[in-house]
Amino acid sequence: LSVAFLSGKDYLLIYRIGAETIDYYHYMLADNYSTLRMQKDRPGADKAKGQLQLLKTPRPKRKKKN
Repeated sequence: LSVAFLSGKDYLLIYRIGAETIDYYHYMLADNYSTLRMQKDRPGADKAKGQLQLLKTPRPKRKKKN
């Protein structure tokens, strides 16, 4: 279970990793409830044993300030 605190949003993003899927929930702070927003299949879930591997996403290069 992981939680992301997003600035400027009125909800928390909660990730729940199961054996075959990854569930994404929005937890609405003002209303005190959560809803399932998306469910994705885990790649290679049939042969995966152990923890989910996180992939590093490339970040855009920053422009130099002069």
